[in-house]
Amino acid sequence: MKSFMEYNFNINKIVVACHVPEGFGPRIHKNRPSHGLAFFVSGSKTFRFDNGLELDIKKNEIIHLPKYSNYEVISNVPGECYSINFDFDEDITFDPFVIPIKSHNTMLDFYRDATKVWELKTNGYDLKCKAELYNVLYLLASEYHSEYVPTYKHEIIKPAVEFIHNNYITDTPSIEFLSQMCGITPEYFRKIFKNIYGIS
Repeated sequence: MKSFMEYNFNINKIVVACHVPEGFGPRIHKNRPSHGLAFFVSGSKTFRFDNGLELDIKKNEIIHLPKYSNYEVISNVPGECYSINFDFDEDITFDPFVIPIKSHNTMLDFYRDATKVWELKTNGYDLKCKAELYNVLYLLASEYHSEYVPTYKHEIIKPAVEFIHNNYITDTPSIEFLSQMCGITPEYFRKIFKNIYGIS
């Protein structure tokens, strides 16, 4: 995973951006023709590679599926995912990996936008799909390189995070309101939130 996260990405082309509904997608993959990043929005699966490596993936995690890889997909709990398959300018491969995504709503927006643009194929769709993939890669790298945040800091802002999740459609609370709910200053709230979620 480290070499992937430190690679200077130069995307040559998007092969496909798609939504894979529950129960769809092949079980066996041989000599994968492109790189893939799949974001799981529900369910859980095991990816069994021909070198013996097994990776489990569940909701709000991304799996990197390397070009040329061979693997079997075992469905543990039925679910759905989004996938962007692509090629780099150079012929390079990386080991497969799974990484949890903290900013999963933001990540889901990137994948949904890429899929919608790919399906519509309006002028410039390939550029927009590349832009969304770069957004995915940037968020992946940001979360991978973000500093460790102790559990107690998650607990400090938990009331505000729960409020946001329960009211994000109907209410736009101020930082002052959210920080007061947690009993901390707005500045400290901003710092903890940014460290945990990678966004303001």
